[in-house]
Amino acid sequence: MIKYPFLHFACSLWLLLLISSCGESQKDAVNGNTLGAETSPYLQQHASNPVHWKAWDESIFEKAEKQGKLVLVSIGYSSCHWCHVMEEETFENDSVAAFMNENFISIKVDREERPDVDQVYMTAVQLMTGSGGWPLNVIVLPNGKPIYGGTYHTRERWLRVLSEVQQRYEKDPQGLSDYADRVAQGIQEVNIVPETGEESDKNPIAVEEAVNLWQSRWDVQWGGNAGVQKFMLPCDLAFLMTYSHLTGDQQSRDHVKTTLDRMAYGGIFDQIGGGFFRYSTDTRWHIPHFEKMLYDNAQLLSIYSQGYQLYSDPEYKGVAEQILSFLIRDMKAPEGGFYSALDADSEGEEGKFYAWKSEELQEVMGSEYELFSAYYGVVPEMVWESDSYVPYRRSSDVDFAASNKLGPDQLSSLKTQWQNRLMQRRSERVFPGIDDKIITSWNALLIVGLTDAYDAFGNMTYLDEAMSLYAFIKSHSYDKGNLRHSYKPGDTRSQGFLEDYAFLARAAFRLYQVTSDPTYLTDAGALLDEIQRRYP
Repeated sequence: MIKYPFLHFACSLWLLLLISSCGESQKDAVNGNTLGAETSPYLQQHASNPVHWKAWDESIFEKAEKQGKLVLVSIGYSSCHWCHVMEEETFENDSVAAFMNENFISIKVDREERPDVDQVYMTAVQLMTGSGGWPLNVIVLPNGKPIYGGTYHTRERWLRVLSEVQQRYEKDPQGLSDYADRVAQGIQEVNIVPETGEESDKNPIAVEEAVNLWQSRWDVQWGGNAGVQKFMLPCDLAFLMTYSHLTGDQQSRDHVKTTLDRMAYGGIFDQIGGGFFRYSTDTRWHIPHFEKMLYDNAQLLSIYSQGYQLYSDPEYKGVAEQILSFLIRDMKAPEGGFYSALDADSEGEEGKFYAWKSEELQEVMGSEYELFSAYYGVVPEMVWESDSYVPYRRSSDVDFAASNKLGPDQLSSLKTQWQNRLMQRRSERVFPGIDDKIITSWNALLIVGLTDAYDAFGNMTYLDEAMSLYAFIKSHSYDKGNLRHSYKPGDTRSQGFLEDYAFLARAAFRLYQVTSDPTYLTDAGALLDEIQRRYP
């Protein structure tokens, strides 16, 4: 399950319970699983569960109040590995489902479709437990205030938690209500952004002190922040690149370079097909959780493009090219726009599509296997579970070519041949599931990434793709000032959020910067006006 640092969110529990359900018709909140009518791939995954799941709808809380039942809110996303595990172990179990159906009203939420719901309850769980992740499982009172929260649970623990919370609710409802009030108050306090004076906002000493404190938590050998898991955190890298450029801080500059190198060498980057996975389960960026998210790759396209401009490292250009190749090949919808995610699992097994047995690699590589295995870390000390390997580079191309007496062009040619052979073999495998929602904010991030890549490399392919994607979003998700959060044929419920307006405004302005087309500037201004009107 995903663990990550504490976040600050901009919505409160009270506002959440007043949000409309986007015109969705009210469903019966008592009998049956009603997710079959939903378009979200994540909700569809749970449509056949014996649990009587409902999609998010404020009317459910009114019915829970009348029935005196607790509400269970379970949040995840379609490409989440541990969400699949908990579904298979727990939510598909008839005994668990019977207990849930008897004692709770159960709601399933796609966190990508309803980030507002996810943010509020993620804040609650972080306040209660100190960490968070997905699947996110929260038990709330009929008024929506949370009384219990956690992430992945085994079947036994889940049943124990449900039973204990239900018993306490029956014996001491006032005590739980008091606790829920304290949690709700904590959510509100977290969401308050304190005002600061102009001087403190612009105080370079304060920024320097913050960076110095941060440096103590850096992993100087492998890059990123120290810890047993590694997240790529593009915003952190973008800040440090800007900070090191403006201040001349060499330590920050070197740390970003180390991080970009190690990520590009690691198994967290799909060395065969391009694109980055979600996060690494180890400190070396070796073994990832294998879901691929659009927003990660969109931001990392920006980061490696900016990294190329800062460090003049040609390998960063190659990473950017492979990200784009992956996105167009695997995540672009036929009508335009880019899907949100690829699943971590295929055939019920995490990483099966991406990992390799040494015997299969020997068969494909033939006489070049020894050199291939040296380049991609197919050696006993790098073996993963079930005697399989995740391709992983341990050095730069320059160093590998020199140590193996290869010219740069010769190594480049070999890599292309190796990748083509393995891509052909991989095409015979079962492809991971696709979450085919086209999310406005994430596609806007990609527009910025494509524009940054054009700015760095001067390749019109990036700019053409950015302009085409922007035109798609305007055509399918934007109408008379109203912006959809996600587009999918048949789904008419998706209202936009602040992130959609803000990111698309940024994308429009970025396109204006590189094209000087005033249409983009006008669009950016209109979107900013909508932000001021909708979120005063």
